[in-house]
Parts: sequence; structure tokens; C-alpha cells
Amino acid sequence: MFKLKQLPAVIAIGLGAAVTIPAHAGLLDDLAGAKYNPLAAKSTTQNKGSFSKPFAEPFVYDRTGGNKPGDLKRTETAEKCLESLPGSNGKKRCKPAAGTISLLPSGEFLYFNALEGTEDFEFSILVDFGQKAINDQTRRMRIPENGDLTNVQWTLPDEIDSGANPNGYEITELIPGLSNKDTNSADGALFCADVAMLADGRIMAVGGTAYYSEPGSSALGYGLTELEGLKNSRAYNPNTNKWGQLADMNFGRWYPSLITMADSKMFVASGVTKLIKPIYPEAPEQSGRNVPQTETFDPNANGGKGAWTVNPETAQRSLPLYPRLHMLPNGHILYNAGGQAFNPNGQAYDQPLWNIAGTYNPKTQSWSDLGFAGFPLKFSDAGLESFTQIMNPATASGNVGPALMKTLGNVTMRNQNDLLKIVSSLSTAGNPEQIIQKAVGGGMRGSTSSTMLPLYPNKD
Repeated sequence: MFKLKQLPAVIAIGLGAAVTIPAHAGLLDDLAGAKYNPLAAKSTTQNKGSFSKPFAEPFVYDRTGGNKPGDLKRTETAEKCLESLPGSNGKKRCKPAAGTISLLPSGEFLYFNALEGTEDFEFSILVDFGQKAINDQTRRMRIPENGDLTNVQWTLPDEIDSGANPNGYEITELIPGLSNKDTNSADGALFCADVAMLADGRIMAVGGTAYYSEPGSSALGYGLTELEGLKNSRAYNPNTNKWGQLADMNFGRWYPSLITMADSKMFVASGVTKLIKPIYPEAPEQSGRNVPQTETFDPNANGGKGAWTVNPETAQRSLPLYPRLHMLPNGHILYNAGGQAFNPNGQAYDQPLWNIAGTYNPKTQSWSDLGFAGFPLKFSDAGLESFTQIMNPATASGNVGPALMKTLGNVTMRNQNDLLKIVSSLSTAGNPEQIIQKAVGGGMRGSTSSTMLPLYPNKD
């Protein structure tokens, strides 16, 4: 799908036009018959690279007339924002920065910005954003293969904001009647949507943000901002330069994770339906936590719109926002105990479970727990593979406490000395009990970067 001759255009973003770097892709080299040894690669002055000067598109667009390219009026400027555009009512209009970026099969880039409208704040993000937010802009960017940054080209996709949430959003109110829904100016923002490539080369985006204020007074025009996760999913077609709406998910998700599975279906996990106050009067058992239900998307269903299916209870898992998920060579999905937490107080009452790494089996639609992050004790060695299921109110049978105690009481270690060996290997000095507490209680890796290195299936 990707053309190797176009890779230098991708590299040019960080390395400049004068640098040429051999493409070593690990698994890609192996498929081509080469055996690349990363330890044999020598660092030289020639391939260290350098950063180019910042560059930006030349135009600011007035979006008051609509979200299609033909509806927008452009003004060329070297400034980041303008507030003197006709019809802007004193609000600034700005060039979008790449908050999320995707590589297209052509070697071009699709990106959209985040937190559109912050330039018009008067007070703070908690007070203003329900009134000031604007749906995020998208751009298609082409960098010439020679890396000439003076000739970078930008194209406006149709629609410019992806057309997300075209029919509006049914807001879940904490206190019915007190929400300032009439002040909302962004009920389909791409902010905190996740993206992944479909098998046909389209870029799929799921989730996102609806901004509004609750509780508050419409007379004053201000109230505490709420961010509500969208059920919406949509896809950008690079062949037509258009966004198209796909089937809605069953749960609103702000900051979920989307991953392409081995059979070309899509898997989505986590996200939160309401960020600031995750309280749902119609579903109290889901209050105070992220969305534990996972869903699978079939892109071939429903005449091309696709269809989302809620996976069974065995596929539920408490996860942080934007959990770090990777597909393994055997088709399973790895959660490596990394993700985002809405600081400073976290976002879920079951947050301690987030530091348990696990894998999801798409065939059985179930999770297996691997162990605590940073602590070399495999749950399977202790006869436990569903610790998080026991702690999940939706999947625990009967009373959670007795169920947990019964399971732990029946655990038989394969070797009674295993735990002591592990503790002694961690440190030759100190209190073993304190070492265990520090290792297990270390928590999940918040705001971590996560990259999948080349992996190979077992030969046997």
C-alpha cells in the first residue's frame, strides 16, 4: 500500500531536504529478503539529520458561511490568527495546527487540530469552552518529494470539519433543565477522536467531543464546561478528498483507542462518555468510570456504512483514556498498562486496575491478564487470568468481595518459592514486603509513548 520511493517525503518533516536516510523497516526488510541488524548500523554525521524551520499554510479561512471548501473565504497572511474577517463577529480565525496526523497511502498527510476556539477565551477553559469552542479543522498536506518546504501544498477536505455528528448530539444532562445547550457551538469536534486506516486506505476517526455548559444560567451565558464523548464514526477517502459518515457506535467515547484487527475489522475500547462529571442517572452502574464495553466494527456491513457490534461481557475491561493497544503477530491485542488519566484526580473509581497488562483474543472475545506493569509475576503462574473481570461489577458474579477472596484463596503457586525468588531478584537488600508494594502499587504508565517494535511469530 505504501510506496518506498515516497518515504523521503515523510522523513523530510523532521530531517530537512538535504538529508537522505536509508529506509530500514525491520519487518519490511525481512519480508523483502534482507536481514537488517540494527546493531550494525553506524551513526554518522550524514544521517543524524536536522530540523527544518517551521512552516505553515499561507491562508486563514473564514468559516462562518459553512464547512465546505466553496463556502469559505480565505485571506493570505503570515499571522497565525486574524480577527478582522468579514462576518467573524470579532472572533479570531486561526490556522489549524496538527494535533492528530495520519499518513495517507499516497505519502501525503491528513491532519486535524485540537481545542479549536481557545484563542477567544475570556476567563478559563472550564468556564469558556462550552461557549467558545469550534469544531476542529482538517487539512490534507503534501510535501514535495525533494523536501522543498517552500512548495508545500494544503488542500481543504470536504467537509472541512469532517462533518462529524451531522444531526447534533443528545446531551446527557446531570441536572435536567440547567444545561446551557443553546450556548454550545461545537457538538461534533474531532478533538480526542482516535484514527486508524481501513483496509481500503480510508482514514477512520471515531469518537470526539461535544462541548456544552452545565449547570449554569442561560441568562449569564456561562456555566461549567462539560466534554461529552461522541458516538460518531466517519472516514476520509483520499481518492475523493471527502469525509463520509459511518455507522454510530453504541457508546459515546471521548479519547478511545481504535485498532485495525487481522481480519480488517476495527476494535474500539475505552473512552469516557462525560469527562468532567461522569454521572449518568439512566445508568448509575456506569457512573464514575470510563466506558468498559468494547465494540467491533464491520466496514462491509450496511451498504458501506458499516455496523458496530457491542462485544460480550467477557470483552469488557476497565482501561485508561486512549489505552495503548497493539496487535500482536498472533492476532491478539496487547494492552501494555499505558494510557491517559484526566489529572489530577484520575477519571475512574476502578483506576487501580489500569496497571494490569493484558491481551484480548478476538476469536474468544475475552481478555487474559498478564501481570502488573513493572512486576515480573505472571498471573498465569498463580492460576489467575481474569483478575480484572472479577473486579468489574458488570462481569463479577454475585458479591465482588467474596468472589475475589474465594478466587485468591484457591490460588496454588506452581512453585511455592517463585514469589521469593522474584522478590530477591528485584533487590538484594531492603524489605521484601515494601518492594512488592512499590512494584504493584506503581500505577499505570500515564501519558506514555508506546511504539510496537518488529515481532515475529514463534517458529514452533
